[in-house]
Amino acid sequence: MARRLITTDRLIAALGVAVLLLGGAVLWLATHDPGFGRDPTPLERVAAQIRDRDPRLIAAYTQAGRTEGVVCGFTGLARPGTAPDPRRERFISRRSRIMFETDPLRREFDDQFARECSGFLRDPRTRPAR
Repeated sequence: MARRLITTDRLIAALGVAVLLLGGAVLWLATHDPGFGRDPTPLERVAAQIRDRDPRLIAAYTQAGRTEGVVCGFTGLARPGTAPDPRRERFISRRSRIMFETDPLRREFDDQFARECSGFLRDPRTRPAR
């Protein structure tokens, strides 16, 4: 039988050292990187949720909802100075989900928007003429 190059004891010791080094690296990152291990702010979360839907869109206007962490707003194109975006739409963002007014669950969106964003601005395209 051939002699083993790496014995079981050496393998266990090497894996133990690797675990300690990895733990030290994670601890160092957690104490030195301000973004590591923290929850995003509501506006950072909204930006990421909208970017997931369409990378060209941004939150053109936002307002805090009644419940903590809820954000109401309008989307818009990310290019300033362009023509008004025909796809501008209202949204309501929670920690786990974002809903747009064009989503299939329109009644649920309307109920949540009325409850959370009661004083929200109207879409400028739908203002009545004076």
